[in-house]
Amino acid sequence: MKNKKTTIILSVSILILIIASLFIFISLNQKPKIQDEDIEEQINISALESNFNKLFINEGNEYISTIYNINKEESGKYKIEAQIPYVKLPNQDYARINEEINDIFISKILNIHTQSNIYTTIKINYSTKISNNILSLMIKCELKEGSNPLRKIIKTYNYDLENNKLIKIEDIIPTQNREDIQNQINIKIENEKKKEETVLKQGYQVYTRDINSDIYLLKNASEFFIDNNIVYIIYSYGNNSYTSETDLIIIKI
Repeated sequence: MKNKKTTIILSVSILILIIASLFIFISLNQKPKIQDEDIEEQINISALESNFNKLFINEGNEYISTIYNINKEESGKYKIEAQIPYVKLPNQDYARINEEINDIFISKILNIHTQSNIYTTIKINYSTKISNNILSLMIKCELKEGSNPLRKIIKTYNYDLENNKLIKIEDIIPTQNREDIQNQINIKIENEKKKEETVLKQGYQVYTRDINSDIYLLKNASEFFIDNNIVYIIYSYGNNSYTSETDLIIIKI
């Protein structure tokens, strides 16, 4: 009787041990899959961010070409490297775009060349793509004036070639996807804000984001660039301030 009781206890113990081992085995085999997915996603995002910086190797297309290619330097005064695009479209929108490019970029070059009394460097280049009948143009300017912080300015234009009109971000984002993308924007900016606050606590000066600003509403995203099935929403804070700080939201469509 005692031996029978011992055998039962031993059998139950072995069964419990087997179940526990099986549970641990399943847990261990599930966890790496989640981690692998997270790592894969981080790698994909990192690759896309890296690709964004490589977009400015420009080839042009039938609608956009380089009107000015400037490479000029005067010791102690300035250094100018600039590729300025010219836009030719089926309707009159192109005149407004070219005028704006002139006001933002060409006027700055002329001012540096003729009036600047501090050493200034400026580098301007652009990228253009045609994806699903959408023509995208992105112009990037890196400006350093004397002791002022490096300023990065990014301006974009997106044109529907089929319907002959300039488009906004919501014209290419399906309604059912907008809430998810808005959440993605919110999370990205909140994370950048936390990093920013950490740096500020260490006594360094950084550009400070206002996470409650309306600029972070998807419908107000004014600067974006389309490269095949990838949309880059760009928050280039140097458009309005002396900073090179930029946030990218990367969307697959």
